[in-house]
Amino acid sequence: MIKSIAATALTVAIGLGLASAAHANCPTGWTSRESGKGVRLCQKGNLFVQRVDLSGGARVRLAYQFTGGAGSQSNPNPPFQGRDILEWWSYVTANSGNNVVAKPAGRLFSVVSGSFFVKDYWGNPIQRPAYPVKNRGGLLTIGNDSGVGNPLREFRMNDSDASIVYLAQNPQDWNRTHSALGPFTSVVGLHPGDGSTGDTEAVGRSYVGLRDNNRDGKFEWVMFLSSNKATKAEVYAALTTDFGSTVNIQFDGSGTAQMAARNPQSPAQPIEYVKSSDPNLPGFGRRNFPVAFVVYEAP
Repeated sequence: MIKSIAATALTVAIGLGLASAAHANCPTGWTSRESGKGVRLCQKGNLFVQRVDLSGGARVRLAYQFTGGAGSQSNPNPPFQGRDILEWWSYVTANSGNNVVAKPAGRLFSVVSGSFFVKDYWGNPIQRPAYPVKNRGGLLTIGNDSGVGNPLREFRMNDSDASIVYLAQNPQDWNRTHSALGPFTSVVGLHPGDGSTGDTEAVGRSYVGLRDNNRDGKFEWVMFLSSNKATKAEVYAALTTDFGSTVNIQFDGSGTAQMAARNPQSPAQPIEYVKSSDPNLPGFGRRNFPVAFVVYEAP
């Protein structure tokens, strides 16, 4: 009996080990393009999904730069510097990474476009996020609520887990917005929909999905989906069916959807996996955006 129990336990342990190994790889039909400790980049056609395991030590930060003073009660909707994805990569890596607040110990893995915004796309633009952004407990902007769409959702992060919640409305008041958002880091976007109605065009997409992989009631897996040409239905199927996310949020797509990840052969020059679908106009470059998500692998 003891031998039988031991054999059964070993079989279960091996099974769990195989399951963990399977989860560490890309889903069936997806190709692994790059990986690191707690992070993996998978591709299927025009779709790219980065799986970030916060419980495994991988981390997500925000990159941004004020151009007219930091956000405050007297300056609630400050201007930000817009950059394209490669410019953000250079900004993040400048000065040994000091341009990222509370830079993690792990290596830089990727930079992803984030947040809706208004003002010019090209050149050296000064831009304003459309919705509130909070970074590590500090409110950066209440947003200008430019009417991009509703209903709103809020992507909340801390170092070990994340969540996506409904935001009934943008209070558009410094103190009320600070209280309405999560206590740590938050970026407000839109309800994503499943693509069954409305927006069915294949365009640039930028989404985030969450998964509670260890079933402890917290979402420790964050999936960043980027594509320069996909329908909402394709995005929904990729995140929910293939990667097992149970809640998603939509960020600025179209030409804003951009993503670059580490190049093992040339660390200083990343691979631009998702390029802006906007034309690269002479003298203007690619579309810029004011806030980027920055992914670091576990140390």
